[in-house]
Amino acid sequence: TGNSTLYAHWNLNTYSIGYNLNGGSISGQPTSYNVNTATFTLPAPTRAGYSFTGWTGSNGTTAQKNASIAKNSTGNKSYTANWSLNTYTISYTLNGGNISGQKTSYNVTTDAFTLPVPTRNGYAFTGWTGTGLSSATKTVTVAKGSTGNRSYTANWSANGYTISFNYNKPTTDGAIGNAGTTSKAVIFDSAYGTLPAPTLNGYAFAGWYTAATNGTKVSDTTKYTTTGNSTLYAHWNLNTYSIG
Repeated sequence: TGNSTLYAHWNLNTYSIGYNLNGGSISGQPTSYNVNTATFTLPAPTRAGYSFTGWTGSNGTTAQKNASIAKNSTGNKSYTANWSLNTYTISYTLNGGNISGQKTSYNVTTDAFTLPVPTRNGYAFTGWTGTGLSSATKTVTVAKGSTGNRSYTANWSANGYTISFNYNKPTTDGAIGNAGTTSKAVIFDSAYGTLPAPTLNGYAFAGWYTAATNGTKVSDTTKYTTTGNSTLYAHWNLNTYSIG
C-alpha cells in the first residue's frame, strides 16, 4: 500500500570468438569476451613455410595483421588466418667445381629432391657441408616440408696419378746412369717433387719433358695438372769436345 520502485536486473552477455587457422597454429588466443573486456588484439598465428598476412572475418574482407576487439563491442566474432607461401633460396660454393641441374629455391610444397653431384678436373668430390650437415655428405636430400634458406659447400680431394719415366736414350752404345726409377706417384695440382737425374756418356741431360720431342719442360717444383697418368721423357744434348 503506497508508492514503490522496481529495479531492472541484467545478465552480462558473453560472446564467442572462433578461429579458422587454415593449417596454422596459435596460442594465447581469447575465445570469448563481453562488453566489459578491455580492448585486445588477436595474437598472430604461425605456420611452417608461410608468412601470416592477416585476419579476415568479423573485421572485414581486407586482411589485417593487428585485428583488435574494442571494449564495449558485442556479438560473436569469427576470424580466418590468411597466409602467403614462403620461397627459400639455395646457394652453392663450388670451390672450383662445376654443377648442373641444381635447384636455387624451394618451398614447403616442393617434392623432396637431392642435390646434384658437382665435378672438378683432377679432384674427387668428397661431399657437401653446410645447412644441417655435421660433416661432408655426398648425398644430400631436402625433404618435402623443409623450411629456411640453405647454403652448401663442395669439398674435394685431389686425385693421385702415376708418372712414368722414359729415359729416351739416343742411339749410342753407352748406358744411362741413375735410371733405376721407372715411375712415381704424384698428386694433382701439387708439385712433381724430386725427379731422377740420369747421366749418359757423351750427352748432357737437358731435363724432363712432356713429350719425346719438343713438349713442355717440367721440374721438381712444377705443378702436376694432367687429369690422368702420364709419361715424362728425358731430353739430351750431345756434347761436343774440342781437340787442341
